Amino acid sequence: MQFNFIMANTETILKEIIKKIRVYENGPTSDLLIKYGLKYKSVFGVSIIDINKIASQYSPNHELAILLRTKDYRETHLLATLLDELTIDDFNYIIEVVNQINNIELAEQLVFNQLSKLDFSLNLAKELIKSDKEFVISTAYILLSSFIIKKKDISESDFDFFVGFLKRDISNESLHVKRSIARGFRQIAGLNNLYKNKVIDLFEIIKSEGNSNFDFLYEEVVPLIKYS
Repeated sequence: MQFNFIMANTETILKEIIKKIRVYENGPTSDLLIKYGLKYKSVFGVSIIDINKIASQYSPNHELAILLRTKDYRETHLLATLLDELTIDDFNYIIEVVNQINNIELAEQLVFNQLSKLDFSLNLAKELIKSDKEFVISTAYILLSSFIIKKKDISESDFDFFVGFLKRDISNESLHVKRSIARGFRQIAGLNNLYKNKVIDLFEIIKSEGNSNFDFLYEEVVPLIKYS
């Protein structure tokens, strides 16, 4: 009975949230986001600022976040990143959520709002990066970048781990993947001179191998860190 009450309560909150989403609906922004290729059943064009306003009116609630994700709306998915409560016990659930991501906005918001705050975020990034899906790989590198910003450190063995996947992902045609890789390795290079030199040497070696697929990544990383 208690479980049924909780579910009934979260259903009521969900309906209330959707009404609030409609209040902040922005037609021109919605059209623009759809033009950019966001694939949802509905895109209401609500700004991130207003999404945060709506989220601030509710307490974190895992059951509510699950319900929000059942609605294929851009705004409910983004709100779920702000209202979910996640622990190490939810590891497999998180993997499932990330596997459903189909755009870079949601990947970034999920990382910044939730995944980067988890004390197992690096292990999560290492698991996600094993995927062959564009936005899962992108999420992994964005999470790596956020981990570096927060912890100001990474072990040499973890660095080598991500280098292995960098070499795999050189030929990935997704611009989102490439930009996410660049962000991750720029953050690593920013840790100290040791890692700066490691990243520069690594990228120079790969570039010297003549793989034209690497040109974009090289230009996104080396010139920006070499003289910083």
